Amino acid sequence: MRHRLLARAVASAIVVSLLAGCGSTPSSSAPASGAEPTAGASSDAGGPPAEGAVLTKEQIRAAIESEGHTVFIKSWDFIGLAKDVFVAQFKRYTQSEYGIPVDVVWDPTNGALQQAEQAGKLASEVGLDVIDSEEDHDPKLNELGWIEKINQPQYENVLTNWSRVEAPYIVADGMGVIYQGFEWIAPVFRKDQVDPAAFTDWTDLAKPEYKGKIVTYLMKDIRGQNLFYAVLNSLIKQGIVQGDLFSPAAVTEGLKWFKANIAPNILKYGDIPEFRTAMQSGEAAVAITWGGYIRDMMASDWNTRDNVLVPVYPASGSGADREEMRVAKGTKHPVTARVLINWMMSRDFLMLGWYKDTATGPDTNHWGVNQKQFLGTYNGGINAEDRTLLPDWAKPYYPTDPGKLTLVLDFGYIAKNSEAVSKEYDALP
Repeated sequence: MRHRLLARAVASAIVVSLLAGCGSTPSSSAPASGAEPTAGASSDAGGPPAEGAVLTKEQIRAAIESEGHTVFIKSWDFIGLAKDVFVAQFKRYTQSEYGIPVDVVWDPTNGALQQAEQAGKLASEVGLDVIDSEEDHDPKLNELGWIEKINQPQYENVLTNWSRVEAPYIVADGMGVIYQGFEWIAPVFRKDQVDPAAFTDWTDLAKPEYKGKIVTYLMKDIRGQNLFYAVLNSLIKQGIVQGDLFSPAAVTEGLKWFKANIAPNILKYGDIPEFRTAMQSGEAAVAITWGGYIRDMMASDWNTRDNVLVPVYPASGSGADREEMRVAKGTKHPVTARVLINWMMSRDFLMLGWYKDTATGPDTNHWGVNQKQFLGTYNGGINAEDRTLLPDWAKPYYPTDPGKLTLVLDFGYIAKNSEAVSKEYDALP
């Protein structure tokens, strides 16, 4: 399953520590002037090409050679696919596109970023070219000055898939690019115990029929706070709480409402292993967890047999924390890093090579992944056409347009205030 099994389970020790003291995301640097592009190539040392010099295909190929035809990424392991399938497919792609097979070294660990910060180094100085992590890392990465604008003008011919990405998934004018249509905290219901159709928005969790039937995360957990802000957003939209989503007064009123109305309905707090067991046994009827875990439960042998789980998408939106790619500032492989990002924006990568043929209709599994691998790694298209090409068997697992259901959170604010919010909640009667 996702790397959240590790990273989220120790969020207080890792994520909150990593983000503590973050400020808001600064504006990205302005593009180069509109001067007529001139020919340019990367330096002999593999450094970036001259600003404003748009690389030709030959120059891209020469830069890949100069950079050593290897690229390093810090990301999650895509439930094992990164170890072999991605390595082979990227090598095949670069051979076809540039005549050079490029090796991608995929680092699924969480330690590299912390090690760099502790040593006072850039992420690129510990060997990273592409940093791939959830959105909640943005404030800290910007504060540390670890990332640079991806779509600098000289890389226009490298980033051939950039235009495929819908505007909401481009971060800070190119400082990052989100490749998940969604990955959020959301509810899944056992329809044999409760009626999923009776749930329309987060405030419905207070209904008496859910008493003792909900499993979710503690408020001191970053995931529990993700849920809280989604509930608060719903309260504000309904006029139950007044103010802005991240205003102290609204947060206080929201915490009071949550503790008085939703907390009494919660059967237990925990993590995905407890949630799976409780949902499978029928002890719980509602699990509120990450979308990837929900799809994992839906694709489980017991649910495939019993067909009882139904995902529901709250009307006011679910707090997202999606995977995002960024170029490590000072990378020794600036061109190859963007070649990798470009591939990760392609239809083949985003859909794991499994999609409908745009001309004939039937879907084809080009990469040979199985259904569970697909469900655990495809997280909703960031391109409207791609979303229409989802295999028919997978459609029940995904919303049609995730962008309309996504609540984008202010992770800088959350990081600064997470401990205070947790303490305030605990102090309530």
